[in-house]
Amino acid sequence: MHQTSVGQMRGLESNGVAVFRGIPYAKAPLGDLRFAAPERRTPFTETFDATQWGATPQRHSPGFDIPEPVVPGEDILNLNVFAPSDALDGGASLPVLVWIHGGGYVAGCAVGAWYDGREFAADGVVVVSISYRLGFDGFGHLDGAPDNRGILDWICALGWVRDTISSFGGDPGNVTIAGQSAGGGAILSLLATEAARGLFKRAWVMSGVLESTTTAQAALATAEFAQTVGVTPDIDGFASIADTDLQKAVMGMPSMLAFPPITGGKLFPHGIAEGIAAVSHDIDVVIGATADETLWNPAETALAHDDALAMLQSQGVSAEAAALALQHISERYELLPGRILTEKLFRSVIPAVLELRSDATARTWTYDYRWSPVKSGMALHCNEIPAFFGLAEDPTVTPVLGSVPAEVSDMFHGSALRFAKGEALDWQPATGGVLEPATGTCTIDAEGSAPGDGFAAAAHLSALRREPASPSS
Repeated sequence: MHQTSVGQMRGLESNGVAVFRGIPYAKAPLGDLRFAAPERRTPFTETFDATQWGATPQRHSPGFDIPEPVVPGEDILNLNVFAPSDALDGGASLPVLVWIHGGGYVAGCAVGAWYDGREFAADGVVVVSISYRLGFDGFGHLDGAPDNRGILDWICALGWVRDTISSFGGDPGNVTIAGQSAGGGAILSLLATEAARGLFKRAWVMSGVLESTTTAQAALATAEFAQTVGVTPDIDGFASIADTDLQKAVMGMPSMLAFPPITGGKLFPHGIAEGIAAVSHDIDVVIGATADETLWNPAETALAHDDALAMLQSQGVSAEAAALALQHISERYELLPGRILTEKLFRSVIPAVLELRSDATARTWTYDYRWSPVKSGMALHCNEIPAFFGLAEDPTVTPVLGSVPAEVSDMFHGSALRFAKGEALDWQPATGGVLEPATGTCTIDAEGSAPGDGFAAAAHLSALRREPASPSS
């Protein structure tokens, strides 16, 4: 049993690490709360059983290699805590790492074995992994309901950490937030909003996305989605569909990011990119991506140069920027569609963030994760997660990635550990920005491998990243 500021709870303990699973940080989003801002949970009056994983907002498995199970139940706004057992006795004030999972804002969960925080906890960092509303429930626009409900969930969970983590030996004034893919996008969003100010001290962004939509565009998407699922485009209409059915419909949509964060309202009045420039100036940031993010299809064939140029121009890239990006890509690789998407969607975010933080008083470090498992021969999206958590030899990792070299895992996990503790990294902060290759980027790979390109190709695609915001509604 462990007494906390939110009540007594029963957790698990093994090898000096205590684990508390499925702790609700907010009321279950049911009835009138389904499309409302999260409401903090009141303290438990009876012992809470934190030995079982909590319910997941994800109602259907997306079928990825990452083990992210579906756990049924209604209390989906929950979190997990990993802490050194001896920190629970009182008096400890350890650094805290809060993890936000990815999944395109429509899938994923905090339960996955690849997100196990035991290695961090064994080395003196308290880890919190959080769940949040997904898909339309979390990010769809509805008149009369707050936008960005999933983001409000992140902020609510961080508020819980601020108020409660000392009960687990954590220091609420020494919090690092981290996430991958849409979770990386979550970190960028939190860096961009005044609503999260003071809730964290550092940020680590892995393959983050800067995609967003305006209020007006989100309203159109809601109207179209309402037609698809056969309801009126309002709270009553969408409330008539169970979240499991609504989520299934969202996952069947063709877009990779059907419901991204919405700009133009209270959280992001001037957009996420401008918010990063204005709000994150005193937050240390580490940001990077894998070398081959979206090269999932080994049967892809290379595009002719003119076809690749047309592909980028159809996505809003100027002819000049597209030509320069393709020149850099073709010096190293074939012009595969997955390669071009890798540079545009993920890797271009790094020079964009460097540009946006060029006047920041805090530092920005960049990394290029290039280690490739034998099975795929590619450093694909999500491949870096086990190395980040120090889980290179975990039985859920080796069937997918094989054996991650110790030098890769030790370097990446060790860097994350030192960053969370506020210690110096082994490489210098980066410089660079839009149309300018990054200098100081750390290449994460096995010994003797070729260095990255300093995001040279991606830098030419980052000019898109200052997105317009619609007027506040």
